[in-house]
Amino acid sequence: MNYTFQDAQDDPGKNMPFVAKHKGNFGINVAPCKYINTNLSTFVTGKRYREDEDSRDDMPSYVLVNLSVTAKEFFKTMEIYGPVYNLLDKDYDGPGRHFLPDDLPRPGRTFSAGLSYKF
Repeated sequence: MNYTFQDAQDDPGKNMPFVAKHKGNFGINVAPCKYINTNLSTFVTGKRYREDEDSRDDMPSYVLVNLSVTAKEFFKTMEIYGPVYNLLDKDYDGPGRHFLPDDLPRPGRTFSAGLSYKF
């Protein structure tokens, strides 16, 4: 787990746009058996400030949860893995510049699967 506090300012007393003062993540790995590994990770960020020219409210804080499951060594050196990002389907945005009408939507729940085999 980690936590970052940054007091980024472009001029004395003016917060740097789009930079959160608080960020952190924590995760846990659990291997319920020899062949399975799971990883649950959480990313947390504080509110992000706007540019001076932007009259919109500051961007809110958010939390993202990711989950990954890996099946390994059940057939020689083959692994099957499947990560799920934004597991709880959190609706959040990236900062859009002041001349854009809206912020930039970030992806909802996404997942993939993969297979690897070492020769």
